[in-house]
Amino acid sequence: MIKLKSQYKYVIGSVAFVLYAFFAARPVPQETVFTLKWLKSLGSSYPSSVEGSSFVPFNFCGYFGYVSPDGDFIINQVKKTYVEQSGEFFAEFSGQDESIEVKNLLNNTVLVLKDKHGYPFFRDGRIFIMHHEQNSISEIDENDNILWSYDCGSPITSVDAARGLLLIGQLDGSLELLDAEGRRVYLAEPSGSRIPAIYGCTISPSGTKIAAVAGLDHQRFLVIELDGGVWRVTHHEFLGDGFRRPVHVHFIDNEKRAVFERDEGLGIYDLGSRSTEIIPLDGRIRNIDDSGENGMLFLIVSESAMRNNLVAISYPGYKMISAPFNSTDTFLKWHGKRLFVGGGNKLAAFQIEKM
Repeated sequence: MIKLKSQYKYVIGSVAFVLYAFFAARPVPQETVFTLKWLKSLGSSYPSSVEGSSFVPFNFCGYFGYVSPDGDFIINQVKKTYVEQSGEFFAEFSGQDESIEVKNLLNNTVLVLKDKHGYPFFRDGRIFIMHHEQNSISEIDENDNILWSYDCGSPITSVDAARGLLLIGQLDGSLELLDAEGRRVYLAEPSGSRIPAIYGCTISPSGTKIAAVAGLDHQRFLVIELDGGVWRVTHHEFLGDGFRRPVHVHFIDNEKRAVFERDEGLGIYDLGSRSTEIIPLDGRIRNIDDSGENGMLFLIVSESAMRNNLVAISYPGYKMISAPFNSTDTFLKWHGKRLFVGGGNKLAAFQIEKM
């Protein structure tokens, strides 16, 4: 067992020990074994080199940074304001800044955004500005030049990007798809509900599939696919009254499935069989792994402000295990063969192997 300082006993007892007891102590179904590799505190010192490793961005419990699969932090510091991160860049901003610095993983400034009247977000290796009115977007190049700007007819509720495409969901229920030049190539109003709105949307890594949760009374989930150069709705299902808040929607498992929040729990839509399986969950989804590789999916479900469960699901929908822990904020990311789990000011990594 790992020896711990007394002030960390409560945190580790509620996070690492429980996860260790559930995962590392025994194999779970389908001969999948979880082994605790390391457990570290946030806010500690970090090295100054990024050579020889890939780094995972994290942001929870008032800290943000980047960590390697072996537990080496390249950045690990207190979050003072808002933070936007990608695998290559990060930016801290307050919301009313005259200029915003975009930095790389060496903590060096690579770009200064001046007088853009908004805040940055990073998608698909690109830098965008969401303007303060929340109804227009600009793309910025590496010299702080505006490449293009696009005005929407309603406040923006959700965005995603892949393969040079930018997907925009709006409060009026519109879905708009823009190409790399900022030109609209697709428009839909898919909610079909009394109250239209897009509560979550995503575009697949190949840029050929869109999934969204739209509308209230009734809310529905839909999939739109590119077929012969034309975007077509290939699936939709009603979800009942639904949520009046942003929801999780992701393509996983190399685009073979889409997962989405619904009032019964988690929906897993199989694009091959055109069928949906519902996984009942007790609480609200806080984090969800957006890879879903090797027939497994991980998520953190919150029962209350403090009580959480790490849930592992094996396809086609068998809930393998649920490990409880306490934390007011959480983090989850699957990278390579390691599962990164954060809570209570601690970050842990588990090795995942098939035996």
